[in-house]
Amino acid sequence: MDNDTLKNLRPEIRERIMREELGEEKCKILDKYDLHPNGRLYWERIQEKYPVQEYFSHKFAKKTSTLGMIFHIYRLCFAKTKYFENNWEHFV
Repeated sequence: MDNDTLKNLRPEIRERIMREELGEEKCKILDKYDLHPNGRLYWERIQEKYPVQEYFSHKFAKKTSTLGMIFHIYRLCFAKTKYFENNWEHFV
């Protein structure tokens, strides 16, 4: 679904469609870190005593791996993400 259509949907429907586009494994990451989409299609965490924190766009979430999403949440550089993706078998 295109981004303009997603932006105009109700939040519950928007989140359901966005999660379907990502798949089960990436949804587990979203659940673990309590991330929800905002009106600009960025995944964010809302905590009571802290300001809202945007982590990454939905476009980024669709293109990157699950490991890439985790590294982005922890603000690790793109080079480290690529290194671990390419050499994962050495660490498991």
